[in-house]
Amino acid sequence: MRYVPKPGEIWYYENMTVVVHTKEQGPKGGLDFYRGLPEDRARVLEIVDNPEEIVSYDTQKPKKARKGTSIVDPSEDYDYVVITTEALNSSNGDYTFQDLVAWKNQKGVKATIVTVERILNEPAYHCDGAYGDGCAIPEFNDTAAHIRNFIKDAYQNWGIKYVLLGGDYDPANENSQIIPYRGFYGYVDSPPNFPEDDNIPSDLYYAAINGSWNSDLDEWWGEPGEADLLAEVFVGRAPVDSEQELSNFVNKTLTYEKSNAPYLKKVLMAGQFLDVS
Repeated sequence: MRYVPKPGEIWYYENMTVVVHTKEQGPKGGLDFYRGLPEDRARVLEIVDNPEEIVSYDTQKPKKARKGTSIVDPSEDYDYVVITTEALNSSNGDYTFQDLVAWKNQKGVKATIVTVERILNEPAYHCDGAYGDGCAIPEFNDTAAHIRNFIKDAYQNWGIKYVLLGGDYDPANENSQIIPYRGFYGYVDSPPNFPEDDNIPSDLYYAAINGSWNSDLDEWWGEPGEADLLAEVFVGRAPVDSEQELSNFVNKTLTYEKSNAPYLKKVLMAGQFLDVS
């Protein structure tokens, strides 16, 4: 529809044809994350507008998963994985990640812990060729990229559903630089200034794993056309950087999950930090 103010006219098209041209995006040579699992099929049915076409989904065949690594054994399976450092994993606090994992297993959620150090020492996660020439660019082969490659592996070979990033990351505090985030690009379309930010902290980089988030291999991640807003795994973060903070986090989590208090089904917990400088 088009409105022409001066003559006060409205023009509209009774019919319109939309032609969509597609092209290959994301990582080159990346894995096809179709696993053929019933829970994946159910998730597809929840989010698509044409569920009657689910038959086309069922006709696909899962591609051969990545070979087992020193960390991920395809003969094992887990629902939930905690990724943290050896220092936090060996915490002597009153409550630890081991306590959290023990509780998850007790509930029937198969859980395990994998350290960042183990991930960094696994050659298969250094650069899997998904970025082509980007493997030579430090940001495409950094700690965040290695962790994401591990999550891809665990998703395909362990069948994980949940990831807990066990550690904070504060660029201004060296003691808090535990699990890095990936800084995304964004802008506000408000002339004449058009403010932009190329370092918006986000963990969606670890959750949506079948794209590259940087198909043009530049310094900006998550530009328009590069974002993948459909996550394969649920990712949360424990913003801790000390034994005391870790103990508090696990204690509160266990208390919440073990409580039957009716008010907990109604409470909303929200937090934010706005830098308006």
